[in-house]
Amino acid sequence: MTVNLGDNARRIIRAIPTAIHSIARPVDKGDDLPRVDIISSKKLKAEGTLEEIKTVLGWVINTRNLTIALPTDKHTKWSSDISKIIHSKRVSHTQLESLIGRLNHIAGIIPMFRHFLGRLRQALYRSTQHRWTNLKIPEISDLHLSLKFLDMSVAGVSINNIVFRKPTTFYRSDASEFGIGGYNLISGRAWRLEIPVHLRLRASLNSLEFLACVITIWIDSLENRIHPEDCILSQCDSTSATGWLRKSNFADTEDSIIQLVTARQLASIVIESNACLYSQWFPGGENIIADSLSRDCHLSDDNLTNFLISHVSHQAPFGLKMNPLPKEIYSGLICMLQNLPEKEQLSKAPTRSSIWLGRETKATSPQSVSMEIGTWTSFKEKRNIKSSAPFAMLSEKVDFILNHSELINRNQLEPPWIMYHRPLSWQTGLIPDSMEMGSLL
Repeated sequence: MTVNLGDNARRIIRAIPTAIHSIARPVDKGDDLPRVDIISSKKLKAEGTLEEIKTVLGWVINTRNLTIALPTDKHTKWSSDISKIIHSKRVSHTQLESLIGRLNHIAGIIPMFRHFLGRLRQALYRSTQHRWTNLKIPEISDLHLSLKFLDMSVAGVSINNIVFRKPTTFYRSDASEFGIGGYNLISGRAWRLEIPVHLRLRASLNSLEFLACVITIWIDSLENRIHPEDCILSQCDSTSATGWLRKSNFADTEDSIIQLVTARQLASIVIESNACLYSQWFPGGENIIADSLSRDCHLSDDNLTNFLISHVSHQAPFGLKMNPLPKEIYSGLICMLQNLPEKEQLSKAPTRSSIWLGRETKATSPQSVSMEIGTWTSFKEKRNIKSSAPFAMLSEKVDFILNHSELINRNQLEPPWIMYHRPLSWQTGLIPDSMEMGSLL
């Protein structure tokens, strides 16, 4: 603990410039090369004093409210430029390129905003040939939406939604050609949907995986289980869906319209909930419960719940319960699939999950090697086997997440790939946790 000498405040004010001045070496009149002091007196008086609100690299950081915001002058200038483009409905390539760069800058503190830039990037691509383009109605609506995000950025965004931290809510989901499903690892709330026969194969499997991830989050948003500044971790076995949860660049094309609508819905949910979202891939062979939800539609809700609890108890969260999809999600999903072009239907019957078919998975019990068959009394007398401890009551069980071996042993809570990257030359290498210390002599 530092000793209070009575003038600590005055000494702290001088600590930073003193350190910089020492490192830069004081100017010596005898130097052959003339140079000036590294410390600028004007900037030091303007920006070097102790403040709760500080402008750093173009962002206003409030250390009392723990928020980060866009400076007011930038908000005024950028909003004015966007309004002019909306009014003219025509934009040059240079203007559009600068605008997208600014909006991508806003996405630094509102990451979900990246899901709304696909159409504008499509307009930028059109403008490359003639150096200008006329904006379409959906693109103009995106510019109106960007004004709202600018207002959000100048009002301030919680730093807790930007820095990497431990997730508070966990979701898992899966999809097949015949159905989709998912569940919340904390509350145990599960859902599933068997895709009608005439709507199968209209969407790609990766699109259905993406839909399953978003619907699992959407359900909790409608049922008020996502709280402000929650940190959400969505896990699935599709690398494409995992990437789309973080960032997407879809446009209004026939091949990507379902991904575009899904990505924009996801962004709206996370932003309105004032939460942050992480995504993570893990092997499909370990996604047993979600795989069963998407495939074992021949079982009733109660039968499937009991089956999963009895056979996959190490993955089943406490209070696992199947509930139907909310009406607005169900109707929106069916309408979305109906608007997709028809494709040749599958002739084969739906395939069931591996756990239901009894295939060898990590959830199945190992084959017995014992050659003796007898009663409990005979085994106890011959081998002096002691009875095992009774199972704990449900109320006595420890927290499922804290005791979940897959989340702990596999270190699944590592930082996302978009964070902690070295700049310039080391574009793909993560910053190491520690550096080796050595002697310079």
